[in-house]
Amino acid sequence: MFCPECGHKIEEKGARFCPECGTDLGVADIPDVNVPDANVTDENIAGLKINPASAKGSSSEILYGLIFTNVGLLADKLDVESSDLEKLLDDFIAYKKEYGVNYRLIDAGNYTFARTGLFSRERTVHLDSDSPVEDYMEILLDVHEKEEKKGKDVSTYLFIIGGNDIIPMPVIRHYVQKDGNSDKDIDTDLPYSLPYGRDVLAKLESMDAFRYDQLFFIGRLPLGTDATPEDLVGYLQRDLDNSSGIPLNFAYGQCDPNWKNVSARVASELVSTGLLLDLEGKLVPGAYYNRLMLSPMISAENVSKVLNRQASLYYFNVHGGRGMNMPEYYGQSLQEEGGNWYTVFSPQHIAACREANGVVCEACYGAKFIGCDKKHSMVLSAMSASTLLFLGSSRVAWGSVDHSGATPSTASVGFADIIANTYLGAVLRGYTAGEAFLEARRKIFGRYEFGEPVAAATVVEFNLFGDPTLRFSAEGGISKDTAFPDIQKSIVEPDAEMKVASYEPVARPEGESVLDMVRNAVNANINDMHSMIARHLYSNYKVDARKPESIFRLKYTDGSEEYRFTYMTGSHDDGGIKSYITVSSDPEGKINNVFSTK
Repeated sequence: MFCPECGHKIEEKGARFCPECGTDLGVADIPDVNVPDANVTDENIAGLKINPASAKGSSSEILYGLIFTNVGLLADKLDVESSDLEKLLDDFIAYKKEYGVNYRLIDAGNYTFARTGLFSRERTVHLDSDSPVEDYMEILLDVHEKEEKKGKDVSTYLFIIGGNDIIPMPVIRHYVQKDGNSDKDIDTDLPYSLPYGRDVLAKLESMDAFRYDQLFFIGRLPLGTDATPEDLVGYLQRDLDNSSGIPLNFAYGQCDPNWKNVSARVASELVSTGLLLDLEGKLVPGAYYNRLMLSPMISAENVSKVLNRQASLYYFNVHGGRGMNMPEYYGQSLQEEGGNWYTVFSPQHIAACREANGVVCEACYGAKFIGCDKKHSMVLSAMSASTLLFLGSSRVAWGSVDHSGATPSTASVGFADIIANTYLGAVLRGYTAGEAFLEARRKIFGRYEFGEPVAAATVVEFNLFGDPTLRFSAEGGISKDTAFPDIQKSIVEPDAEMKVASYEPVARPEGESVLDMVRNAVNANINDMHSMIARHLYSNYKVDARKPESIFRLKYTDGSEEYRFTYMTGSHDDGGIKSYITVSSDPEGKINNVFSTK
């Protein structure tokens, strides 16, 4: 077949886009892909092995890391023999050495601690799903101290294999309470990179742990409730096949139209490298902007017509739902068009993508997986198919929203946008996924004051899924420059000053509504600020005047104050998604920032 636009010969059977000019080749819609059910058979188990990658590569950079799992629990989950599973992991470790990655297997189900004294005895532990996360962190610290004592080959990567039922994901108290946010806690793997003691979770809640050097660049391979041996074997084989670098072929981006300029700025390097195909003139107005698909114009009903299944990077800046029955991503129409909700992308769509790839998603709950099967989790569906790396949030995520007159170069970016933009920039320069993710976290407090609660929540709620030693190939990317010359190990500098003194709701008499509180505020400036913000929201964002859902006051250590007014801008029919916009201002009503939930 030859491209009708440029005449390029199309070698791949069933190709949907010309690799030379990007022309839509008119192939029929992608049919629904049924994510496999959990039906483990003897035939499945018989194939529990992996082969050396087809094209071995070498690396001048030697990486050291740990594979952390519970062999017994994982074997039971997959209904295989523990000895077969251990051999599988040993083979994977042996093959990874061909690429300069030296992993060691650490089994939380059977671990022996170092002797603490001359006459002490060795202590062996057998952790299970009921063991506290502090016991798991204790193992990691013991491994680290043993390696440091030897003085060489200290592991800096941590690859967790298994879901919450194999290696539990730590949970901490949420930094933001009752501010357009229904979550009381956050599940996060960050504590495993900071296993300094049993008080780490409390230190993380107070943000003091952000000053600590991370011992590990961290990633997790989640396995859902319906996981099969093929999910594990298939991922490890694809990992080996791409350990010399995931080829950078194409990128695909999809965003909510309320954030199209913000998204274009986040994805700017995907455009400059030519990874995002130029489809200008090939799609109707309103469906496409700056090489990004706009949703809900592009919805679950027609996304198959434009989805580039050959992409190696996927970027989503859309909405996510929190419930088990809401695994898809969603788009909301512009406020002046009604603010209606539409399903725009499903786990079946991501499972249909063909090439080894990475996903970057800003959606609220965009990477939820605990208690889910592959059909009800985007990340589980993706990683059981072709995805090797997935960056996303376990909770409500915040980011910037377009204002009137915004362009891709002038739109402000915040919180989740910064995570996505920094991570994409780093992996395009050839940094490992683990390095890129830490740098993205560090960038948050390069933009916001230390102690800012939404910034802290963003740092913690985003997690990296997949082998953290993986990287994208330099070909098609950007040469390493001075953007991230040396990856620092702490999220903030060790001597960083906590500049936010408090974050608290503005007090109101018991029984009064938020609107009554505004009208009757002891501080009359609150009412004036609310009026100014209402005018600002309408003139810049087409959001009609409405009562605030909450008002919070931030006090800084220098004595200054900032107020945050949060307004609901829409709700999905079944209540699984509520969108909010938050406006921050000084006590005189000068607008500092506008951001929204994803």
